[in-house]
Amino acid sequence: MPPETPFDSKDFATLTSDLLQSLATATGAPLTDDNEGSVVRTLAEAFARELAVCYQQLRKVYQHGFLDTAEGVALDHVVALLGMNRQRAGHLEGLVTFRRPQPAPADIPVPSGTLVSGRGAPVCATVEDSLLARGEQEVSVRVRSLEPGGQAVRPGALNLMPRPIWGVDTVVNHADLLLRQSEESDDELRERARRLLLETVVGTPAAIAQAVRTLGIAQVQVHEDPRRPGTIEVVLGDHDIDDALLEQAKTVVENVRTAGIQVSVQRSQQVVIEIAAMLVLHEDFPEQRREAVLAQIKRSLQSYFDSLGSGARVRWSKVSSLLTAPDEVNELRSSADGSVYPRPFVKQDGKWQDVSASHTLRNGDIDIGTHERAALDLGVKPLRVVLEPPLLEVWVEVSLGSPLNPREEQVWLAWLKAQFDTFKAPRTVTWDDLVATLPPGSTGVVTAFTLKHQPGGEPKSLHVEGDSDQLGQRERLLVGQIDYPGGPSRSP
Repeated sequence: MPPETPFDSKDFATLTSDLLQSLATATGAPLTDDNEGSVVRTLAEAFARELAVCYQQLRKVYQHGFLDTAEGVALDHVVALLGMNRQRAGHLEGLVTFRRPQPAPADIPVPSGTLVSGRGAPVCATVEDSLLARGEQEVSVRVRSLEPGGQAVRPGALNLMPRPIWGVDTVVNHADLLLRQSEESDDELRERARRLLLETVVGTPAAIAQAVRTLGIAQVQVHEDPRRPGTIEVVLGDHDIDDALLEQAKTVVENVRTAGIQVSVQRSQQVVIEIAAMLVLHEDFPEQRREAVLAQIKRSLQSYFDSLGSGARVRWSKVSSLLTAPDEVNELRSSADGSVYPRPFVKQDGKWQDVSASHTLRNGDIDIGTHERAALDLGVKPLRVVLEPPLLEVWVEVSLGSPLNPREEQVWLAWLKAQFDTFKAPRTVTWDDLVATLPPGSTGVVTAFTLKHQPGGEPKSLHVEGDSDQLGQRERLLVGQIDYPGGPSRSP
């Protein structure tokens, strides 16, 4: 939209009020009779009406000078400054379909002005921005011939893209393109003018990025360093950029950069992420079902990492949600070696070095630098995800010799839960082990611990030092009831 008019535009009521106020406060002989029907008010309203019309006409003239607000003939005059004319009736128009064989891993834009052609068919261009959405395989877009006239275009005649779109394999018209009976609308003409302006602008970060993308490079980041005016860095994030393609990118950047601007082009450094986790399933599924769960997790993780550009942080919350997304997964636990968060690796001196100390944040996110890009390269760091059947529960009931108030009981429950989570099976659980899990200063109030193995195991009570029980493979301790004199039995 154009800027606001550089003058105050007043309506009829405001003008009338201002005129009457000016007449009433004028020096000499003020006119104060502003009653309905009076000579003063009638003259003021007549003048205010004409002035209000002038204001509206002046606003219209002002708006006719801008591409966003000019209409009709005025818009024709504005675009004429760009050497453009409104397309009249008689242009061929129809739909073409952009398609890829597999579902799109991310949104693929199909910009307005994308050219399509074919042998013996006129060159056409898309007339609106469109999007091949993530997970979809095709999108249909309206196109119009660049030149008027011609015969109807038969189905399948438009099948080439002079400037290919990354991620799109084919284009075709499934129906005839027919002559349009109406001229180009104002909105369509504005969009075509905006596209022409973008195509003629060079030297901007957007123009540099677009020039590099014409080589088929999808991940392009352009950075301007505020500390070094006149310096621009272009980071190429695709993982398969060889030396020849890098030189082509430098050449096209050199062609569009503005004189006096220093531009450097470089590949991003690959940061390979290793993911290790133990996933507890809802039940002991057969091997085929487990392999399907692993395949689903690999696909979703690979899709997520492919969508990350240079400098994009790896979010632990996203990774963990993808790990637990399958319906068969009940719980995410740390891997066998105790690691929880993903680990980043960078290739240094021919070896992949763990850089968790410099990249991993406290919340588990992995911070990726401006010149880096995260990748899930299973050939370098395989996915270490183990699927385990459900854990067996061992409920620990605590018997006390003295009562607890409600607040104390909540403290006990929270404290015991945190302590029990540290027990790793298989192991022996002794009276001393359980006493060590009690809140500080409360060792003397416990009379017994009763361990109930599920499902259907015999309860085992520990009363004194030397009593013990065995925590078997895949078993875990959980806080059960807390019993004390004079109070109800409670569970968490």
